[in-house]
Order: sequence, then structure tokens, then C-alpha cells
Amino acid sequence: MAVEVWNVTAGTVAEHMRSYAPTLTDKTTAILDGMISCEGSVHESVPCLTPAIIKEMPRTVARHPFMSVWMRQADPAVLKLSDFSAPVRRRHLDEGRKVYREIGYENMTAVMTLDSRGVTTASLRRHRKPFSEEERAIVELLKPHIRQAYANAIRFETLSSAAHEFTKQGSRSESLTRRESEVAVWLAEGKTNREIALILDVAARTVEKHLESILRKLRVENRTAAAILIHARTRPGP
Repeated sequence: MAVEVWNVTAGTVAEHMRSYAPTLTDKTTAILDGMISCEGSVHESVPCLTPAIIKEMPRTVARHPFMSVWMRQADPAVLKLSDFSAPVRRRHLDEGRKVYREIGYENMTAVMTLDSRGVTTASLRRHRKPFSEEERAIVELLKPHIRQAYANAIRFETLSSAAHEFTKQGSRSESLTRRESEVAVWLAEGKTNREIALILDVAARTVEKHLESILRKLRVENRTAAAILIHARTRPGP
């Protein structure tokens, strides 16, 4: 069994959804109206997808039977392909034959985000044996934690980029490196050196060295002053 995280922002997803489901709920219409781009990315526990297959994903996602159900739910449920009738399954698998030949014909998927920017899902897949109700119950219990982990990762990436960007305005010697930016973000979150070391999987001494460089580049005397400055520069105003 393999696990994959899909992030598909829309554009052609919206086009395919409109042609596939002409009768839409207000929620669906609002989501589709906001979809303006078309990009896709995937992170796989067992890599098997080619760039050509990934390029097909907006169309596959848009016509997936899961989407028609999720669009009508306030909190999208964990769905299995075996939830649907045999004709629906056959039609969908035939349409996405190139994709499913690589990733497996059985899948169970939890939604992490579904809004005007697109859809992000965590999907379990395998070639044989439909997923059981017990396995679905486990994923339902894990769903809020998966969503929170994803939200934390996005937030960290955003803040880390912001910390890196605001120091690029100075000279090269004053700019934080990517790793220093990561340390800086967790510093602004109030983490200790030991905690930052655990999060970034580095030695505590390495964090200390990065902190020394951060203080020097920001021209502040201590970690509190650095944290305040980083926090002010990387968070949007009220």
C-alpha cells in the first residue's frame, strides 16, 4: 500500500467540473468561480507517477466520483472507490486508465483542503482488495490531525520564505540562508534551541551557530529582540 498527497489548483479542473456536473450547488459554483489557475503537485510514499500522468490529474480529479460527493458536504468524508456502484467505478477507471494502471485501482481518500484555490487530498492506494470499513474509521480519526499537520507545513513554509525574503533586501552578507530562515521562524514561535534542533533534525550546537549568525545579520543583541523583529516582519498586519 502507498500513500500520496495531491494538491491540484484549478483552471481546467473548473472546466471539467462544469462539463461533468452542469447542475451545481451554490457551494460548488462558488468554488469553481474562484478557480483561476491550473497546477498540480504530488508527494508519494512509493514514487510511480510520471510527469505526463501528473499533467492529466486536473482532468482525472475533476471527473472523479468523489468530487461530486465532497462538493455537497460541509465536512468532506473519507471516501473509498468501492462506495460507488460498479458502473460508476468502471466508467471512472476506464477514463483514468493511464493513471490507475500506475497507482493502483483501489483508493481511499481524505480531503485536507477544498476551496476556491483547488483541492488537496491524502490518498491511500493499492492494486487489489478494497479498503475496509475499519480502515476508513482509522483514517476518519486521523483526518483532523492530517489536516492540522498539512496546515502547519504550509504555514511554516510561508513564514520561512518571508523570513528569507525580508533579509534579502540587504547585502548578501546580511541575508539569511534558507536554514537560518527556518531557525528564525521557530525562534519567533518561542521555541528553545533544543526544540528547534528536534524539529529540524539537527544538533543543538548547529542551531546555536545559526542563531549567532541570525543575531549578527539582524543587528540585534539577543534572541528576544530577534524573535520580535522576525515576528513583526513575517506576519501580516491586523
